[in-house]
Amino acid sequence: MARPRLKVVVREPSSEAILSNREVPFPPESGALLLRSWPLEAETPRFRLEGGRLHYLTQRYPRYGVALGGTFEAYLQNHFSAKSRSTLRRKVRAALDAEQGGLRFQCCHRPEEVDDYLRAAAMVSERTYQERLLDAGLPRDEAFRQTTRALAEAGRWWGFLLWHGQRPVSYLYTPWQEGAWRYAWLGYDPEYARWSCGTVLQWLALEELFRGNVADWFDFTEGEGDHKRLFATNRRECGTVWILPVGMRSMTLVGLHRLLEGLSSGLKRLAAWGGVAARLRRWVRR
Repeated sequence: MARPRLKVVVREPSSEAILSNREVPFPPESGALLLRSWPLEAETPRFRLEGGRLHYLTQRYPRYGVALGGTFEAYLQNHFSAKSRSTLRRKVRAALDAEQGGLRFQCCHRPEEVDDYLRAAAMVSERTYQERLLDAGLPRDEAFRQTTRALAEAGRWWGFLLWHGQRPVSYLYTPWQEGAWRYAWLGYDPEYARWSCGTVLQWLALEELFRGNVADWFDFTEGEGDHKRLFATNRRECGTVWILPVGMRSMTLVGLHRLLEGLSSGLKRLAAWGGVAARLRRWVRR
């Protein structure tokens, strides 16, 4: 209905600073700021007035990551219980069992592999609900291809795939950024959900990244998720914070945003109470 324009400076700490729980200094800029993935304290309030500016916390979320120091086997020993390790190993072996028509794992990181990888990953992406309904699939434009090739030439890109015969069924696109491999784009063919493609591909990708020993961290980026909690070794509470000058325009925008958030939350609670939300999620994923 309306899209107000704000001139702000955007700041986001590095993956290493976030995941290592390092103290992050406050930006020196005096104007309007948008702080993404900014580390929070447990008592950080939604609203705070400081130095003539309004601090407005719009989102709070965890940031998960995996410390890549040491070996993959040491990571498994230190992070998972014996039962969890056994369960995951069995799941991976079953998925890759060639005699039972299982999946094939492929790891790409060379410039000459970029085009074939992106074609295969796009075939998976177009079958995911993220792309079909949310327009959030893997980019296909020439600029993205050129960016990926440049990253590969600099040794800053890995792409992972699972295949069933000649059909790609899962992909994970992982660029290197600010000292960490990033969980950037991923997806799996919903027809292969019973294979636990996401879990299997994540296990195999981490095994390769530990072996490569190029970065200190694998960054799951913003947001909650069972998959992230399962594999992560580190977690930090972060949030999105707007810092705006106190004035009628800022206060009006913040008030309208809070009103819309309240309406959305009320509709979500109503849908959950009636069982509509769970049925809708199942329908969307199908």
